[in-house]
Amino acid sequence: MSSKLPQQLSKIVLGGFALYFIYLFTQAIKIVNRRYIDTGESIYINSTTQDPSLQALAQRLTKECHNDLCRAQRILDYV
Repeated sequence: MSSKLPQQLSKIVLGGFALYFIYLFTQAIKIVNRRYIDTGESIYINSTTQDPSLQALAQRLTKECHNDLCRAQRILDYV
């Protein structure tokens, strides 16, 4: 009876690792799906930056705006 315990324990541990691997794999797929967007003709890579010069430009472009719609439109107009 005691010889079966290590086998059962190893199966439980292996099963736990398998479930954890599946979890990590699905999380990686979710990240890729959020970051890489197919546009039909090419792939858009969704990324952001914390560049101080871009932040200053955005502040300058949107200084008269009082809501997000105005801010987004001003930045899109600039681009």
